[in-house]
Amino acid sequence: MGIVCVKQIFLNMKILLLLTEVFGKDGGIQTYNRCLLKALDELSNEHNLKITAFILNDSDSPKTTFSDNISLHCFKRNKILFSFNSIFKSENYDLIVLGHINFLPMVNLFYGKSKKCLIVYGVEVWRKLTFFERIELNKIHKILSISDFTKRELQKFNKIEDSRFSILPCTIVKPEENRITIDKKPMAGKMILSVSRLIKTDKAKNIDLVIKALPAILKEVPNAFYVVVGDGDDLTRLKNLAKSLNVYEKVVFVGRASPDLLYYYYNSSDVFVLLSELEGFGIVFLEAMYFAKPCIGANIGGVLEVIEHGKTGLFVEPSNINSLVDNIVKLLRDEKLCNLMGKAGRERLEKEFLFESFKTKLKSAFLRDG
Repeated sequence: MGIVCVKQIFLNMKILLLLTEVFGKDGGIQTYNRCLLKALDELSNEHNLKITAFILNDSDSPKTTFSDNISLHCFKRNKILFSFNSIFKSENYDLIVLGHINFLPMVNLFYGKSKKCLIVYGVEVWRKLTFFERIELNKIHKILSISDFTKRELQKFNKIEDSRFSILPCTIVKPEENRITIDKKPMAGKMILSVSRLIKTDKAKNIDLVIKALPAILKEVPNAFYVVVGDGDDLTRLKNLAKSLNVYEKVVFVGRASPDLLYYYYNSSDVFVLLSELEGFGIVFLEAMYFAKPCIGANIGGVLEVIEHGKTGLFVEPSNINSLVDNIVKLLRDEKLCNLMGKAGRERLEKEFLFESFKTKLKSAFLRDG
């Protein structure tokens, strides 16, 4: 089909988004979904799109600047009501975007001849799909993956052609400059920063590895300290770990931070570190890159597509504490290297991962789907 015809298909489309959560938390999926809504909202004015978003877990949508082209409906974790509305209103839409693989069973019940798109993020699809999931997936026209890594992991266990995928990497929206304040650090010295949820079921974020590395880091850089932004039911264990290693006074547990406060910590940091082993991408690295901070990440997963080793940051093997210590010390001791890597990271972000690029790739994916 020619590009002119494809553009006509995109024009005047009615799109239904089925999303898990958007406004309730600040995790990767929630941030991605907010950017998705914002991008479609901006595209709606250009292409006369009408967008409806059914959001399963949110209780309410806050006052937003979305245009009248977007209609938001929150279902307060009521799966039955969410599924009922999704199925019985499906015939009213040209394109249905499923925001999670758990929504696949509804595909067989949709009415009409709408095209279907599935978004895949990370560990939830790094496996062999069930027999029924594979049948349902065959009815999906387009798979949007946040990274090549997630795409390859899904393909590794399931036979899915390359042509069915489009890569739509994570993005960030530039914060308002007047909300970025540069103030004194929480304490004097060299600041290591991590931003992550702290929950017992997600210990693969590996915040504890940085705490375990601190005694050796402090021997080389005595004025170093570690700031952890995030909250969850694993916080007590991490605090006790810091106390047992006699570094508690060098660890600042901030809790959940407002956007303004988060910007402050990014601005104040010298090095950003997150050794998560189960990242489909890693939005926090983009945030650190926006503030021109060098990043240290695990040499696994979608992070490999964000950090450029030796240029915008460094990779370490999560099980190798000595390597982690050496790389953190290397950056904390070399301000010039930090600045060079931070600048390169910001340039890479501007070139590949900012919101305008995300919007362009999203539009391209939907055009090709037509």
